[in-house]
Amino acid sequence: MKLVLGKYDTVIWDWNGTLLNDIWLILETVNYMLSKSNKPHIGLSEFRSKYEYPLPKFLANLGFEGDPLLMQQLYIKFVERYEMNVWDSSLMPHALDSVKSMYTNGIKQILVSMRRKKQVLRETKSFGVFPFMHQVIGNKADLEYDKYEMLNRYLKYNDVDYEKTICIGDTLYDFEVAHEFGLDCILLSGGYQDLNKVADNEIHIIQSLKELQLF
Repeated sequence: MKLVLGKYDTVIWDWNGTLLNDIWLILETVNYMLSKSNKPHIGLSEFRSKYEYPLPKFLANLGFEGDPLLMQQLYIKFVERYEMNVWDSSLMPHALDSVKSMYTNGIKQILVSMRRKKQVLRETKSFGVFPFMHQVIGNKADLEYDKYEMLNRYLKYNDVDYEKTICIGDTLYDFEVAHEFGLDCILLSGGYQDLNKVADNEIHIIQSLKELQLF
């Protein structure tokens, strides 16, 4: 199914799992954490079915519960391992074509990530999407602010027509954040979360970024 984006002048992108295809790395890193804690590995299907935000819920779904300090230590190790190997990732199919086409047609593109802005900038430059972004929004420290707070600040201090703005992500959390501001949202299947069982008719789900059509 083609989704026509012609009425929008601003697109707010998620990065990980939407434009960046790093699912394999997230799964590998999660399994590394599980093995270090003497827990069994999980497959991609189980990962997607258990993934949710905020992070403590996801960790609890994986069986990590207890000492907050231990959770913090696990997360630090997770980030270190992820960032060491992220350069072996690639963009999602049709991601570069999509951002180029939107840029060419005058659509303002904003990328919002809860990860450290400095690291996200390095990644967007390395994978070639940075030149097409009007702005990259990130945190000074990982997860310092959640996506709702980050988007709220952007919308507050910028002239944004809500009816002409759409969010594109890969998780129900992305949809929930967009919904809070009354923004339209598209979710990409094949990212971090299993969207096959989503029955909400308000949620537009695509199987590929190729389904996005400007006019």
